[in-house]
Amino acid sequence: MNVLVIGGGAWVETSSLGNTFSNFFENWEDTEFYNLYFRGTLPQNNVCDNYFSITDMSILKNFFTPKNIGCRVQKKSQSKSVDVASREKKLISYIHKFNLKLVYNFEDFLWRTDKWKNEKLDEFLKEADPDIVFTFASGNSNIVRSVEYIKKNSGAKIVTFIADDVHNEYLNKHDKMGRRLEKNLDVLFKISDKIYGISEQMCEKYTVLTNKEVSLLKKGCKEFTPLKQTYELPLKIVYAGNLLYGRDKTLAQLAKELHRINSDSTKVQLEIYSGSEVSQEMKNELEYEGTSLFMGECPYSEITEILRNADVVLHAESFEDDNIELVKYSFSTKVIDCLQSGNLVMAIGPECVSSIKYTKLIPGAIVIDDKEKVFETVSGLVNESPDNWKLKAESIREFALLNHDGNNNRKKLRAEFLELMG
Repeated sequence: MNVLVIGGGAWVETSSLGNTFSNFFENWEDTEFYNLYFRGTLPQNNVCDNYFSITDMSILKNFFTPKNIGCRVQKKSQSKSVDVASREKKLISYIHKFNLKLVYNFEDFLWRTDKWKNEKLDEFLKEADPDIVFTFASGNSNIVRSVEYIKKNSGAKIVTFIADDVHNEYLNKHDKMGRRLEKNLDVLFKISDKIYGISEQMCEKYTVLTNKEVSLLKKGCKEFTPLKQTYELPLKIVYAGNLLYGRDKTLAQLAKELHRINSDSTKVQLEIYSGSEVSQEMKNELEYEGTSLFMGECPYSEITEILRNADVVLHAESFEDDNIELVKYSFSTKVIDCLQSGNLVMAIGPECVSSIKYTKLIPGAIVIDDKEKVFETVSGLVNESPDNWKLKAESIREFALLNHDGNNNRKKLRAEFLELMG
């Protein structure tokens, strides 16, 4: 079986996109993976060896020589990749910060010229000869138009995965760009042969929206870390993930309350690992001497070890209405990182968000769904006995083994792909 994975960003396991791809597709038997993506960063993963990249800059630079658009990519660790990734991250952050819609409109124009449809891409697609095309649900023209092109010129089945409530995001834009993205998303769903959703709520909503069955696809635990055997004060809480959608403000409030708890002695500490761009003003809110530190970005392999050495692993969501609407149906992949860590799991955020609602079902998990109860809940946890902490961690592990075994998830997904192929 040949699977062509299409994603906006590079398949890098430190990113949410790349980590999810690897979680779904690692260790598949008798399967060859190919990846078409739209950034300049080099991929870094242990699943796929065959890549083709088409960037907006490549289309622009070769506008009058379209045969030169796009390139085959070799997967190597190079300083150049780090530089390109850093530049791309800063540019994207800048675009989001200043809401530069013209950039997205220009990107849409470039892709609608179809100049990227050239012999180099066709050679890559011929080599890939995909049985299945797998992509995240998106209304971006690079995703939708490339999937349309491949669908038209191959016998591949199209599989779309809804990780975020993109339809609601586009509706909330209230402008031409939002309507265009919504229309593109509708095209993608119509040509999809199979649609998955990341949460039960997401599946229910999009089954109605698309008039197609949307099946649940969970992210599985990649490797279960041995349970922590000894706990002692100060408890170390670790957050590892992006700070988008207001999560930075939730963590800032947590840091402030932890500082109060530590007023007479250090009982609990917070470390925040994230590749998100953070202003100096926000960094000052996240950091309290002796209590909390913003650690920046780390490779995923190191994050796994950092979570292993924590006492409490944390998932956070925003309590702000605008952000709640954007993430309400999503199931954060960070919940899975927490579950496989072997430690206590804490979640902070409103109950109406899928990932918080789900975490409340996990025996032993500490869930704070009222921002006014952060101090009270963490103080209560600090005052519990180490034996209680161990019992909570054991209950969390039992739940994870029963519901999120990565090997079982991958076998099930592979079987469904084969069934889709007929």
